[in-house]
Amino acid sequence: MKAARVYNKRKIEFLEIPQDPIVKGSSLIKVNEISICGSDIKVHFDSDLSLDKYPFSPGTPCHEVTGIIEESGDPKIPNGTRVLVIPKNDDGMKEFIVSTSDRIIPLPEWGGLDEWVMCQPIGTVYYSSKQWGNPKDKNIVILGQGAIGLGYTMIASKQNPSKIITIDPLNYRLEKSLELGATHTINPLENSLIEGINDLTKGKGADIVVDASGSKNALNQCISITKIQGLIICFGIISEKHSRINHNEFIKKNLNIKSTHLATTENPLVEIKEVVKLKKDGILDPGILKTHNLDWEDAQKAFDMYSNYEDKVIKISLKVS
Repeated sequence: MKAARVYNKRKIEFLEIPQDPIVKGSSLIKVNEISICGSDIKVHFDSDLSLDKYPFSPGTPCHEVTGIIEESGDPKIPNGTRVLVIPKNDDGMKEFIVSTSDRIIPLPEWGGLDEWVMCQPIGTVYYSSKQWGNPKDKNIVILGQGAIGLGYTMIASKQNPSKIITIDPLNYRLEKSLELGATHTINPLENSLIEGINDLTKGKGADIVVDASGSKNALNQCISITKIQGLIICFGIISEKHSRINHNEFIKKNLNIKSTHLATTENPLVEIKEVVKLKKDGILDPGILKTHNLDWEDAQKAFDMYSNYEDKVIKISLKVS
């Protein structure tokens, strides 16, 4: 079968590999649509890794995958079932995947798999957003309005906060955030972030600040605009191993900082399943984040688009033919 992988910095190749063996209790899935996560870009595609790290394993990096059960190992998920699957080894850029049922989520028969695949990243956001509790009448600031940041905006807009203030240096993303429920936007390349937040919060700072930017300086920005005893939720993955913080300001503000990473929790599919249900029920639609459809043979183009912020990209779905 065919698979793709990163074989050098910012380079994708295709290769032929044997199909993974089907072990008892697992199912064979014909992959249909995949998407690319921001962490795939920052941690894998764009990172300055040593040459001995290349090439990556076939299929890597990719963990946003939908497909159809080709050969079921679970009577509860019969052949022909449309599914979202979370590859255990982040190796979803393959024609076929073998997976156990605990990493498979059945999907409805309606709607495009190119949109259902977006439930995976928004599921991770949904888990993270639970950490802010009830945000009613509070001011929420979200740094970064890529797909993840826009996911926070979508979710927050359903929970009646006082303000949803989105931050991004790309105006097309800020415009999208207004469509999805943001009340105010700030482009930090055009206006002062601190002055803007002070104006909008009457000098108090934000109750809740989310870092969805993936910038090594984001935590310091969060500290500077969060109110005393406020909450910072960290989601963004950075390319660097370390980032520096303004330690004294952090201490003086008595801040609560919560790191969030669904994949390393005890039940990493729970919130993704919940988002699938929210989409089924018409409450939340992650599919509206999709801006482009490409064939997976254009994977190099897709990764480059993400890396270079081309053509107002937010999310790309790649059809595995």
